[in-house]
Amino acid sequence: MGNNSAIGSVVPCLNFNGRCREAMTYYHDCFGGELGLTTVAETTIAHEYPGEQQDYVVTSQLSMGSFLIIGADIDKLTDCNHYPVTLTVEIDDAVQCEEVFGKLAEGGRVVSPLTPQFWGAVSGEVTDRFGIQWLIYRRIATGSQPSTAIA
Repeated sequence: MGNNSAIGSVVPCLNFNGRCREAMTYYHDCFGGELGLTTVAETTIAHEYPGEQQDYVVTSQLSMGSFLIIGADIDKLTDCNHYPVTLTVEIDDAVQCEEVFGKLAEGGRVVSPLTPQFWGAVSGEVTDRFGIQWLIYRRIATGSQPSTAIA
């Protein structure tokens, strides 16, 4: 396999099914740190969603030092049911990203293949043979996605 140093930390992504802002604000109150939220309306894909979905959270991050959790309103924005927690892993190397994704898919199920995303990455989701949901991604563009810091 490729260079293991290209694999980042495992970060939990929490699916709140429409209550992400409320939940992440609660966790911010509990842990402190810096909270950033990005809603559908703040993205380049806003035109793909009806008005009632514009306030749903596409991504949120609560961070403090090495502490990081991310969250979203995934089920409200897609036609599939996601697990309450998805483990996310950033992999810098393109070949290794595909290798890891492929190995996790063996005996499991590809939820979405590795494809370019509006937020400057190639990402895909897979449920492994043990029933664990993974989001594997590799950044392909420089810069950061929009977010509204609440810290």
